Amino acid sequence: MRDVISRYFGLDAHRDREGIVALFADDAIVVDEGTTYRGTKQIRAWQLGPASKYVYTTEVLNVEASDPDRYLATGRLTGNFPGGTADLRWDFTVADDWNAPPLMKAQMALQIVWFCIVLYLIVTLVKARRNVPSQERQPYILLVVSASMLAKVFASSGGWVKLMGAPSTASEQRMRCW
Repeated sequence: MRDVISRYFGLDAHRDREGIVALFADDAIVVDEGTTYRGTKQIRAWQLGPASKYVYTTEVLNVEASDPDRYLATGRLTGNFPGGTADLRWDFTVADDWNAPPLMKAQMALQIVWFCIVLYLIVTLVKARRNVPSQERQPYILLVVSASMLAKVFASSGGWVKLMGAPSTASEQRMRCW
């Protein structure tokens, strides 16, 4: 189960309405009991209104990935609403971007700083190599190659992809309940 989905159900269990709203993208859509809520302002109103009208517990029975960014969850609500129990399905669409959790942002910042240090090292070594007699350049060439390999490792580990804004980890959630 994706982290954002676990956080959603955890926040819901603690009735942390603002925490739940913070998981949603600005353009998120929630459909609940036939009513559509668009954007975080309406989702906040849904959380403070209809979604908090009853006291209930949620038992998540299953979460399956239907697409790389889409998850279908099934569960059972038990509470003081009419009927007392309800079997529900949640359809989560997870979009990843810079609205990541603080730890993810710190990790990404560290990767960017590391890449800048390696790039600076490469440039400095290339410039310094010019001032060294040709017979003594081997250590500099070795350092340039090593630094280049570090940069390649960064790029192949997804650093460039993350830097360019492609998916990294769960950060936002769009949800449709029915």
